[in-house]
Amino acid sequence: MLANDMRHVCLCVSVGAAARHPSVAGTWLSSFLVYLPPVLYTLTLGSTYIKLQLPQAALLHSLAMSSYTLALQLGLKNPRVRTLLGYSTPAVGGAAGGVDPAVAAQAAAVDSADILVVMGAKHAALQRYNEALYCLHRALMLDPQHARAHYSSGQIHALQHQWQQSEEHYRQCAQLAVDEASKGQALYCAGVAAHHLGKFQEAL
Repeated sequence: MLANDMRHVCLCVSVGAAARHPSVAGTWLSSFLVYLPPVLYTLTLGSTYIKLQLPQAALLHSLAMSSYTLALQLGLKNPRVRTLLGYSTPAVGGAAGGVDPAVAAQAAAVDSADILVVMGAKHAALQRYNEALYCLHRALMLDPQHARAHYSSGQIHALQHQWQQSEEHYRQCAQLAVDEASKGQALYCAGVAAHHLGKFQEAL
């Protein structure tokens, strides 16, 4: 609960830095980002006080944050919203769907599956799931037996609630894993995906 509040404080610092970025300075977004940190600080302090006074407020806070995160993710999937914020995702053919052409060109120039997996992890950390899957798809084209590429693909599909694809990649990883720990982790994740698909016997 309090860890979330600390993340909000870190977010305030990041937002302040973003407001000074050359690509943002001088725009309406810069002004918005300048005033956002004080608002977030105030809300964080207020919510912390309420949560310490009322136990049930913690649940309400979690529900509110989940709703906000969901709304943000849905909003960023809207092309008009992405255009307004200065993001673009031109369509490039591939398993990942529309991706940034620059990312596609960069991935095409790489001939190492290991490097492509690292690239995929970087994009996944930035929640650029199309780009991440594109890199991982190319990694698996170069090395279909790459267990880590299958595991990472399973993770990203799970983050998008694409449970069928997630389960398939996790099971592939389990078959290819060279150590029991990685195999067990992959099988566990495959079971979670199977559970979400209603395949309860397979999930056991």
